[in-house]
Amino acid sequence: MLCWVSWLAVSSYTKAQTTYLQMGDDGYKSVPLNFAFPLYDKTFNSAYMYDNGVLSFLQPGTQGALPNWQWNAPPIGQANGKYFIAPLWADIAPVSQTKYIVDQTATTAKFTWSNIAEYYSAWGNAPRLNTFSAQIDSTGGIAVKYNTVNLQTSAIGIGVRGDADYTQMWYSSCCMQKTAFSDWSLNTAPPPPPPPAPVPPRRGARVP
Repeated sequence: MLCWVSWLAVSSYTKAQTTYLQMGDDGYKSVPLNFAFPLYDKTFNSAYMYDNGVLSFLQPGTQGALPNWQWNAPPIGQANGKYFIAPLWADIAPVSQTKYIVDQTATTAKFTWSNIAEYYSAWGNAPRLNTFSAQIDSTGGIAVKYNTVNLQTSAIGIGVRGDADYTQMWYSSCCMQKTAFSDWSLNTAPPPPPPPAPVPPRRGARVP
């Protein structure tokens, strides 16, 4: 009986916690993180999942943050906002099949946009659906995966932005048909400080 109780405790600790978010077109939701996430020179304890394929770490409406809604993707380095990850920044909108999913453990958080449609196809009989995810972890790791991509009319921005530092993985201004992107990963956390230099022995001291 004691072993059974112990197994349940370990299982409960390691199992991912899944949350389904509700948002409309051009919306966003705040997500508290279970860990501190380092991104470039700052560390964050919450994230903001945008409908339009962006994960931001500054509260919308505050200085330096992305606007409350941002549907037209610019080049990552020219964005009107800082400290964000754009797994697939595009003009996309929810349809009946869409789900916004957050899976968290003590050290990771995975954000999934499932079956979200390109905006101008969202109200037709055959919406162009996209499913992709961005996972972050306590070491500063970022891993982006693409399941399905079907974009034809939207500007597309993919990359990571800090303050002045950024990495742009892809950008197209408009109307380039895309049906796939390669998965990618990145870590922007500052490197650990070097170990201290050894102290030289004092003159006359005995060296072991």
